[in-house]
Amino acid sequence: MESKQPKQSQSKTRHSTTLGTLLFTFINLSLLTLLSWVLLEIWFCVLTFFLDIRCINLTIQEIVNNNLKILTRHYFLYSDIALNSIHHIQNSLHVIFNGYLNRNFEELSVGITIVILTRCCLFIALIPFMSVILFVLIIDGLVQRDIRKFQGARESTFLFHRLKPLAKISFFLLFFIFMVVPFWVSPELFLMPMVLLSGLFTMLAIKSFKKYL
Repeated sequence: MESKQPKQSQSKTRHSTTLGTLLFTFINLSLLTLLSWVLLEIWFCVLTFFLDIRCINLTIQEIVNNNLKILTRHYFLYSDIALNSIHHIQNSLHVIFNGYLNRNFEELSVGITIVILTRCCLFIALIPFMSVILFVLIIDGLVQRDIRKFQGARESTFLFHRLKPLAKISFFLLFFIFMVVPFWVSPELFLMPMVLLSGLFTMLAIKSFKKYL
């Protein structure tokens, strides 16, 4: 008599690798940066119908000057490379836009591009600090997970699956807000909470992950 064994459906799970996560993060940050540039262009172009173009240019110049001031004061190791790159890009943009745009809109487009670039430089300069904070919180989450495993505590995949998206949302949302605001804001108001919140959610997600990988 043949015993019929029920066929077990083997579900194929895809585990994200570190390289895939970094590539996903880079693509999303690039798309959010491009979207921020487009929205700032639209915002300041609409403002030209209500305000004088000189006031708008002064606002843009204030953002750029404050960003460069922070970059040269706190991140002096990167400031020379960043300033030289921004200067070359600014000259190249003037050459590209010359003859195709009105003089006012040319200055506006170049200024908004430099705003986005200086904010990107501030974000890039913060990457070492961000890596250290995330590394410490991830290690802390793994240690707490091992403690729970050895104590035989109850695991909770519910928290893991809820906290994992929150880490991505807090990271990308605060980055997008920092890039798109049409006035100068201190980068600590958005970049520091971005690192701390995403790291905290990641630590809690790892802490509540299942006991055996």
